[in-house]
Amino acid sequence: MSPDDKRVAELLEKLKKRFAEAESAPAQPARTRGEAAPKPAQKPRGAAEEKVAPAQRNRRHWVVVSYDIPSDRRRTKVMKTLEGFGHRVQYSVFESELRPADLEKLKARLAGLILPEQDDVRFYLLCENCQGKVTMLGRAQMHRQKAYEIVAGTPGDK
Repeated sequence: MSPDDKRVAELLEKLKKRFAEAESAPAQPARTRGEAAPKPAQKPRGAAEEKVAPAQRNRRHWVVVSYDIPSDRRRTKVMKTLEGFGHRVQYSVFESELRPADLEKLKARLAGLILPEQDDVRFYLLCENCQGKVTMLGRAQMHRQKAYEIVAGTPGDK
């Protein structure tokens, strides 16, 4: 059985299980016209809310992403997704400078591409001090994203 066939079989089993759970769950009472929908569950009082200062929202974090994915198809999709966010530094390792929102987008996209029971994707966030302590041997280079670039010249110069 191919990995894709296994995935289809696993998804069918999950759907059957969810359908059986839904059938055995107590029925919700019907609402009459104009009756308000039930309110969503709210956080308990005193629950900590994540507050991020505006300066922190745009601050970029140095992220190293590594992956080990046995399926060629999924590995290629993960690699192409990562190329949109950073630089490949080894066969299955990427480096990126990402804002927190972009890091969450990347995690969400990759989560939709992998099979958690078979694949492994890791995110290592490095602080500013740690970035300066990275040691490389051989032909390795640190890829830093430029905040801006000044191009000198006059129109028409090549």
